[in-house]
Amino acid sequence: MTAAVVLGTIDVPAEACRVAAARHWLRDLLGTDHPAVFEVELLGSELITNAVLHSDSARLDDHGRPGIISIVVLAVGHSIRVEVTDSASACDAPHVVDAGTDAISGRGLRLVREVTGGRYGTHAHGRNRTVWFELAHAPAVSNKDHP
Repeated sequence: MTAAVVLGTIDVPAEACRVAAARHWLRDLLGTDHPAVFEVELLGSELITNAVLHSDSARLDDHGRPGIISIVVLAVGHSIRVEVTDSASACDAPHVVDAGTDAISGRGLRLVREVTGGRYGTHAHGRNRTVWFELAHAPAVSNKDHP
């Protein structure tokens, strides 16, 4: 079994206005030349948005502050794994919904499932939940390796 290597971690407030910054962080972390950067940015954004919209992390505390969403990016062999951890939800677990073609929302986990070929999932730990996906990619080849 290949050991996972942490490429980066970040904690962001569970606010809709923070999703774009988290998406840019994912792109900057991998670099625009990475073969899976587009998919990681897209799918990561979907999971972060779901955490903001559907988890208890978005609830404001007594001081008017939202909770935190943690994002971890790992390299596992020739795969990239993205994990988004939030404060879960007491009433709902992440699931693929049957959003119609005209739906404005509800396609996030379906997109994750389709793009990753089913390499995604969730697990609860304490009062938190982590939603993750993995994307296989070919190893990047630098110009130094080929004349």
